[in-house]
Order: sequence, then C-alpha cells, then structure tokens
Amino acid sequence: MANSSIVGASNINTILGQTNFLLFASAQAAAQNQNVSYGVLEGGPHNYIHGFVGGDMGGYMSPLDPVFWCHHNMVECLWVDWNINKSNPNTNDTTWSNFTFNDFVDADGNPAPIQVATTLLMPILSYQFEPCAPGAVLTTKDKATLERFVREGAPAKLEFTKRFEVRQSLDLTPDKAAAARLKVEPDALRAVLDANARQKAVVSIDEVQPPAKQDVFVRVFINKPDASTATPIEDPHYAGSFAFFCCAEQHEGMTQPVMPKLRYLVDSTETVRRLSQAGSLGSDLEISLVVVPIEDQRRPETQKITLGRVELATAAF
Repeated sequence: MANSSIVGASNINTILGQTNFLLFASAQAAAQNQNVSYGVLEGGPHNYIHGFVGGDMGGYMSPLDPVFWCHHNMVECLWVDWNINKSNPNTNDTTWSNFTFNDFVDADGNPAPIQVATTLLMPILSYQFEPCAPGAVLTTKDKATLERFVREGAPAKLEFTKRFEVRQSLDLTPDKAAAARLKVEPDALRAVLDANARQKAVVSIDEVQPPAKQDVFVRVFINKPDASTATPIEDPHYAGSFAFFCCAEQHEGMTQPVMPKLRYLVDSTETVRRLSQAGSLGSDLEISLVVVPIEDQRRPETQKITLGRVELATAAF
C-alpha cells in the first residue's frame, strides 16, 4: 500500500495549492533525463511511486512497466488541473517551452521530435481529462481562451532575498533523524509572516547523494527535535516530503557511472506562519530530516543518505 502521507488527498491538495511555477514544477533541464532541483509535484508523488513500484519503474527504463503509463497519466492530469482548471500559468520562459525532446521515433523508426510548448496544448486540442484532483468537478471552459492562456504563460520568479545555510555533511539513517541548526536574523522572516506579501520561506536540501536502492523517502520538520517516522504530517511542524528517482549518470571522460547529487525545494511558508502564531519559531531554527520506509510493511535496504547543505531562505515571487 502506497503511503498516503505523500500520495494521499491531503498532500495532493497541498501541492495543487502551490501558486509558484518554480516550486510546483522543477528547475529547467538542459538535457533529457538531467537531474535538477525538484519542485513539489516531481520531487514528491512522482518520484515516490517510481521507487514504490520498483523494478523497471525504479530507473530510466520505467516505460517498460505498463503502470508507468497510468502513473504519468495521473501526474499530467494533476498538472493540467493546476494549470488549466486552477488557472496557474506555466512559465513563459522560452528556454523552457522551446525545449525539444529528440529521443522519440514514429512507427517507422523515423525521428519524431516534439517541443514542450506543443505538449502543453495537448490536453486542450487533443484530449481532455476527467477530474482527477481530490474533490474536483468537471468544468467546461472556452477552448480558444484556454489555448491563449497556455500559449502565453507568465513570468515565473523565485528570487532569494535572505539566505541562512548550514554547509556540512549530514548522514540520514532510517533509525535516526538528522538535524541542521540555523541562526536566523530576528526580522528576516517578517515579510513571510505577512500573508499579503509575496514572500515565501523555502527550505533547500542540496547536494543529496541518493540511495542506490530508492526504498525510502524523507520528511522535513521545523523546530521538531523529537520528529520521527511516527510523527504525522498533520503535525504543525511538518513542512513537506521528498522522494528519490534517479539513476547513475555517465558523462564524457568518466570511467564509470556515478549517482548525481540532487536538490529539493520545500515550501515552508505555511509551517513558518503556524509556528510564529504559536510562539514557537524563534531565531534559532532546526530543520529535522526523517527517513521513512517507502512502505510500512517493507524493511528498507537503504542504510544511509548523505547531503551537503541545508538552507532556509526567503524568496520573492
């Protein structure tokens, strides 16, 4: 049974409530299968199900597993709900929308390249999804208006204004949470606490060495020194989760493939606001990372996850 804390309705609704494209989606890749910083949809439910199913689904040969098509259909349906039904614009950055995938061929084996901008229009011009988001209902909108909205997009911004980091190697293990302690200026989060200000508190977990066996995921808590796998996501200190889906990469000049180092972004704005209202925020913040088995009944083979940097930053959007 997949873990409802990462693929259940509560987390899915939180993800679909994200209004910033760069946090909802992921950073722009320069090549297919390149690992860049993960947003909440890809770094959470998308990655998790790949690891949960395992086998071919656990690597870049995942399309060999029929469930791949069901899974990605669901991920796209959620994206369409976020973009079209909830009217959140994709970025209008042409380096993103003009990216072309060249790895496809047609039925005769001839190259069949496709541009990202073309795929964004498919759910309008080629097919439509039934409601797939929790509680969603089928709505009808004018196709010409939708096509113009999707084609135009909008500027996507996430400018980090103040940054507080711990740059040290941290080892995460399934039996013990790891913590990074940050000293934050007393007024640094003031703008984030104002619900009308366009400021977010973003936790970055960087230089993450993913486990070879991707049978765990990680929960992030703020100022929760006793956080454990038993701490529910309803806890006011909970900020978000991230999961792993990657493979060893072979680059020119390398004698053997290596696992890439990954970066995850966790929008902690609502957590920071809750803790402030409860009087438990303070200027000394502790980011706790809890390794959770990908399935309650499955003993993980992963023994350690190493990361090199943890940051809490304020960001204008």
